[in-house]
Amino acid sequence: MRALAIVGSVARAGERAELPHSDRVALALALARFGGAARACALDAFARGYARAAGFGEVSADLDAELGAAEVVLVGRGACGERGDAFPAQLAERLGAALAYEVVDARPDALALAVERDLGRGARDRLAIAGRAVLAVAE
Repeated sequence: MRALAIVGSVARAGERAELPHSDRVALALALARFGGAARACALDAFARGYARAAGFGEVSADLDAELGAAEVVLVGRGACGERGDAFPAQLAERLGAALAYEVVDARPDALALAVERDLGRGARDRLAIAGRAVLAVAE
């Protein structure tokens, strides 16, 4: 199962860029759960540098080129930018994929992708997704 982590940095006026926690988790999940089948797409130079330092040898800046082969797309909040929560939804619609928000884990198995979501106040739920998936990673 091929995975793509999409990340981006944020910077407030007068502050340096930083990668949001959810973007760091998206990168870590992609590497830990999908190993050599994981790719990274970073939407800015700071995020590309972070993704390379996290263990991705090659980091793309071309989202359109990377989406075609991805079966699982992990999206961090920094990648959403000004589009906010609409960005993962737009990706899911474009790919004809299932969509899940507040994802804390995703594990591929033989039949489906096992996804765990944070529902707040300590509650979690688990989904089994067969086919393509866009997962907005929890902060």
